[in-house]
Amino acid sequence: METASALVTAAEDVDPRFVVGTQGHVLSSGDWMRTLAVEATVHHLDLVAHLPTALQPAKDGLACVRATLDALLDRSRWTGATGTTHERPPAGYR
Repeated sequence: METASALVTAAEDVDPRFVVGTQGHVLSSGDWMRTLAVEATVHHLDLVAHLPTALQPAKDGLACVRATLDALLDRSRWTGATGTTHERPPAGYR
């Protein structure tokens, strides 16, 4: 909830081109907001992984996670990846 609240506050008040320094890195505030969205979504996934009736993360958050993974990992190396459910790498993926 803390991360989501920080993201909403930042998104309302900041120009996405503004530069932000955080944890030894410098990035645009737009990238920083996307980082916070990915972090909040991944934590949400961790919390509800074994709770089938729990509220699932927002589709926009999942799309941001997907886009981040696509950028960080060579998705073409994932055998059988459909592009719809790879918030977590497949079992055995390195």
